[in-house]
Amino acid sequence: MSNLFVLLKNSFINSTGVNSLCKGVSSSKEKRKLLITTGTLLLIAAVICFMTTSYSIGLATVLKPMGYLDLILVVAVLFSCILSFITLIYKAQGTLFSSRDYDLLMALPIKNSTILTSKILILMSISYIGTALIIVPASIVYFIYNGSLSWIFFIVLAIGLIFIPMIPIIAASIIAVVITFISSRFKHKNIATIVVGMITFLLIMVASMNMQNYINAFITNSDSIVKGISSIYPPAMYLKEALINYDIASLIKFALISIIPFVIFIFVFSKTFKTINGKLGESYKKANYKVVKLEKNSVTKALVNQELRRYFATPIYVMNTAVGMVLLIGGAIATLFINKETLVELLGYPEIANMIPIGVLVVLVFTIGLSCITNSSISLEGNRLWILKSLPIEPKDIFKGKIITNLIITIPASIIANIIFYIGLKFEIKYLILNLLISIVFAVISAVLGLIINLYFPKMEWTNPTVVVKQSASVMITSLGIMVLSIAIVGLSLCLIKVFSITNIMVILSVVLVIFLIVLFVSIKVLNNMCTEKFNRL
Repeated sequence: MSNLFVLLKNSFINSTGVNSLCKGVSSSKEKRKLLITTGTLLLIAAVICFMTTSYSIGLATVLKPMGYLDLILVVAVLFSCILSFITLIYKAQGTLFSSRDYDLLMALPIKNSTILTSKILILMSISYIGTALIIVPASIVYFIYNGSLSWIFFIVLAIGLIFIPMIPIIAASIIAVVITFISSRFKHKNIATIVVGMITFLLIMVASMNMQNYINAFITNSDSIVKGISSIYPPAMYLKEALINYDIASLIKFALISIIPFVIFIFVFSKTFKTINGKLGESYKKANYKVVKLEKNSVTKALVNQELRRYFATPIYVMNTAVGMVLLIGGAIATLFINKETLVELLGYPEIANMIPIGVLVVLVFTIGLSCITNSSISLEGNRLWILKSLPIEPKDIFKGKIITNLIITIPASIIANIIFYIGLKFEIKYLILNLLISIVFAVISAVLGLIINLYFPKMEWTNPTVVVKQSASVMITSLGIMVLSIAIVGLSLCLIKVFSITNIMVILSVVLVIFLIVLFVSIKVLNNMCTEKFNRL
């Protein structure tokens, strides 16, 4: 137990930077960075809480007269588990198999099961935050609308929160183990991991898109809506009974259903944990290598090749960023089978028919932003950054290499998606041309701004690339910025239509293009004039 506590403590210190806080933040720049990071996290948490509360109030208003108020608790538990499962699949891969501290930990006199337990508990700590942000607001809304519950409800809720993430984490970890085990059997492990991971992601997306059909089938074959929803995830029924009726037996059942798979997984996987990690550490070399031809490349091309090699050598990096382009291409292909009229009917807003090109633009901006790789490219250099800085290369060339790599990922996919959208939704070619221009300009903006944000909020000390790619301040700020920008485009369009009575889509798209060109110009100036010094000080 003492070894487990030490491992958890050190992991917490490394991932949160508590040491620097304990020593005090001296410079004003560090204070500003800490303030912005904290503010961003609090803002994201506030948005999630607001959305959960709003949806819960809406559900309560509808469900209470029908006598199905209990459904709020079941849906909240179900949704938090699904969200934890999806987000932890790739985090589990990085935490369990791609840690830099693996060799160090295995050299210590600590059991494999203890090391594995510490890593699983690290994943749980991440999941607890998201679970609480969903479950707690929904439970408070239920408590208020029910009106007949006592404070014991919150005691049971606090106990239940301890066990809610266990099953999703174990399920995500099992899939991560399967993906990694399959990948470890191939010569090119990273490519295999990426392919298997992407297939898993697509299967999850297909299942999510058909979730409504599955739910309807469960409800049709159930005595009530609550039982129907609960049959999708039976442990939710036990927790609901414990919360509503203060049923200790149901709470114990829920706890046991969560703990037993957790213990079994730790026991079984600890036997193969070392073997799988060892397989991943193997490399293949050609014994009959012959020098046939040597090529000389420019500095920029050499840097781009290096960035691409690092990109595809880090599966979590690819899966976390390429998902935007996969969603974009998938959405574009879907329009080949759904015509404009059907799409408008599904959305339920007939007036949106004339704004299809703007809707396509919002999707393009959002997915291109999701595929930004520069917002963590500096951080991923880690303790190897000094090698790059010691080369006779200007910082501007390094920036250029990272930006071009980002554009290689985003621009071809966005061009293909634009053409497919044009064919599927059958809007005029002038809208296609403008959307193509805006997509390319925004791809450059996304790459430049991502690099600037990462230079101002670097995370150079890490043991796991997952921490940099998914949990670093620069990634969170970029993600929040992309959401704000997508909403801003919609807001700007509505403002031009409602306030200025501009209904010409060409004018609206042209205004967006001009604004993006201005943002691009300013971003490049900031990168060239201010970020070079930032890079040199890292």
